[in-house]
Amino acid sequence: MSYGTILSRLLGIGVALALASAAPCLGQTQARASGPEFRIGNNVFVVPDKNARSITGWLIVLAGCADEADGKCVGIAHYLEHLLFINRDSDNRSKVAMFADGSGNGWTTHRTTAYFQRFPARPATNAENLEKLMSHFAGLLSDVRVEGAQADRERNVVLQEYQQNTGRNPFARFAVGLNLAMMPDEPLGQRVIGSPETIAAFTTDAARAFHARWYARTNAAIVLHGPIGREDVAALVARHIAPLPAKPVPPNAWKTKRAYEPGQQLIRATEKDARQIGVYFDKLVTFEETAVARGINDAANGVLGSFLSSRLAESPVENMMERDGLVSEARLGVARVRDGTMRISFSGVPAAGVAPEKVLDAARVYIANLARTGLTQETVDRLKQRITNERALLAEQPGLYAQALMNWLSSHGTYERWNTRQARHAAITAADVNRLLALVAGPGREVAGVMLPGAPSAAGVASTRDAMPLPVPSTVETPPQQAHQPASQP
Repeated sequence: MSYGTILSRLLGIGVALALASAAPCLGQTQARASGPEFRIGNNVFVVPDKNARSITGWLIVLAGCADEADGKCVGIAHYLEHLLFINRDSDNRSKVAMFADGSGNGWTTHRTTAYFQRFPARPATNAENLEKLMSHFAGLLSDVRVEGAQADRERNVVLQEYQQNTGRNPFARFAVGLNLAMMPDEPLGQRVIGSPETIAAFTTDAARAFHARWYARTNAAIVLHGPIGREDVAALVARHIAPLPAKPVPPNAWKTKRAYEPGQQLIRATEKDARQIGVYFDKLVTFEETAVARGINDAANGVLGSFLSSRLAESPVENMMERDGLVSEARLGVARVRDGTMRISFSGVPAAGVAPEKVLDAARVYIANLARTGLTQETVDRLKQRITNERALLAEQPGLYAQALMNWLSSHGTYERWNTRQARHAAITAADVNRLLALVAGPGREVAGVMLPGAPSAAGVASTRDAMPLPVPSTVETPPQQAHQPASQP
């Protein structure tokens, strides 16, 4: 089983998260989607694919480690994921791989826990296996059935997972330090999996309490993909999912707006098992944001993200790698943390002979100057057409479409916004994108990091780690301060 950590940020910047609450319940109403999928009730989505050779189901629970007790992420959400996978059925068979010729897994992030199962599509067995799958998902939402010895074993499995994916991974260890420095007093800044100390303290009572608080059909979504139709699924939803109690769940506390103390910090680490220099820069900005402005900002960020990941003139790759030769790799992106809070993140590998500090300086200059000059309407229109073309192609590939829908729902995006995203992007102007650029380039909380390969460090901990002010480059031209100006309506 895998768990989500901010290591994913080092491997590639994610798109902006849509953090609106999920649809309220699983009724029996049906609604037709604008894409290839259809919807049964409020929270079951089916993407038919007559050519698929397998049937895949995802169960998405809209709660992760940031929803753990007392606002502290110690790893209970991930531990519960493990415990649910070792639930035993009447034949005492493990449910990790429910199908003899299929596969199953799960993952936990700060915000979400997800489970998936896949089995080969065969007309003779599809109905039976779909029934088993929906019954399994209903069971995951219903209770936690695990014996003491099994729970102890899974605690050790989690510890081994920590050692493999974090303790022995220099990038993951460094990412943990960066995130803790960026968000020191909230669960979004803490490890999803926990630490060796918190893992050792896991109890089944804590896992059951988390399950009782967050696992409910009113806080979950199911996505199915394969050669299946409405008639194959509707009766199963009515039989297994709809009868589950519609218990209320509390609001996600991490969505509550909070202010971050402005400041600048530089973290250095020397890691014995690092193979190359890594340079990272993060900034959190907070601002006033209405519901209307939030929709505009998210759509504008889709356009901005397309530009930042492109090779167009003045994109990060063209500017810092191809033109100036400062880096051999560069990634820059903007992601939503919550309403009124955005995070801009840069990661890069310095080119041979280029000092890490020069790359950091260049990244900060690039962000400020891009906000000052902005994107032209011609560029924005080109990017919007690219997004339209990509989504048209996606709709023709049901397997990838189902994955994209699952990712959207996992990020707390509503299905209604999924169906209106194209219209929202079509209305975006260069002024909307440039207003967002001015927001993220404005004052905020900054944490930069330099990871160096070097001499062995004790017990896998960085041998040197210093905090110091980041100098403000004299070449930065500060953009107008518009952090509190709402975006205009389309």
